[in-house]
Amino acid sequence: MTIYRTLTKGLVLSSLLVFSACSDDSGSTNSNNASTNNASENNTQGSEEKTSFDVEVKDEASGMTTKEENEIDNKDASQATSGAAIAGPVLSIYLVAPSGSTITATVETTESVRAPGSFSVSEPPEGTFVSWLVPASGQVYNSSTGSITLNGCPKAMGDKVTGSFVNVELVSEVDGSTQIINGDFDVALYAVSGALLCDEGSSGNNTTTPDENNNSGGTCDADICEDGGTCCPYAQCIFNCEVQCITQDPACNNPLTADPVKCAECGNACLDSCNVSDECRTEINALATCEANAGCDDIDDEDESTACSEANCCAELKATW
Repeated sequence: MTIYRTLTKGLVLSSLLVFSACSDDSGSTNSNNASTNNASENNTQGSEEKTSFDVEVKDEASGMTTKEENEIDNKDASQATSGAAIAGPVLSIYLVAPSGSTITATVETTESVRAPGSFSVSEPPEGTFVSWLVPASGQVYNSSTGSITLNGCPKAMGDKVTGSFVNVELVSEVDGSTQIINGDFDVALYAVSGALLCDEGSSGNNTTTPDENNNSGGTCDADICEDGGTCCPYAQCIFNCEVQCITQDPACNNPLTADPVKCAECGNACLDSCNVSDECRTEINALATCEANAGCDDIDDEDESTACSEANCCAELKATW
């Protein structure tokens, strides 16, 4: 099930991923046990024990280089410590150094550019981009050019996300200075809400197919936006807006200032910024109410929650998406 269906559940994608970053205990999207036990059967990429990264940062003006690196146990992967999360067709990678500086890479898979492969980096907030937050100096850098390579196509919590930065240029929002980053990452996937678009001809990390991972039970033939649901004209805008909240709003992406309530407000504001019609809002509310009444929102497992929605709210799903 795509991210668009997830957004209808109260537009809680932002708070879902923030919960993963803020929770010290096991949870629906960041369970220490699940991060290893639910990995795809043929997930062979990266270290079986450690989440790590080793990135060289070069100041373009002075030519001086520094290192950003860290290593933690896979079971401790999260947004606040280092790890990766899937939201729809988008992969977010968080690389947190002991100093607190954080490199965030957002990789958008599409029909034409699938994982594994090389993804061209551009400026945020759309497409594939990189941000670097340096609390000690108050600097915030955003990407302009370069590329990110993904070695596989992760699917399940616990899968490893391995790849590299290739000459990614980062420009400071504060003084316009430029840094170039190169290096590798090997991090555990700690949250999944959706699925990346994978190259069918590649084994990647994992050889299971989306259908094998989706336990919807075939209870509803509500194909997302194939039949033109009321909210389909706004789906891409809502998705892009939600991704911007997750990657750009300090309430969502900064471990020092994370605020689930404010992060959720950012997501909810997407309805206004995308000029969503009253008809679509009505259908979203009807679907959310149906799912809540059926107890689908209380189910931690995403596949089981989807199956619940399809079994109990098929008409609302079709009307919305």
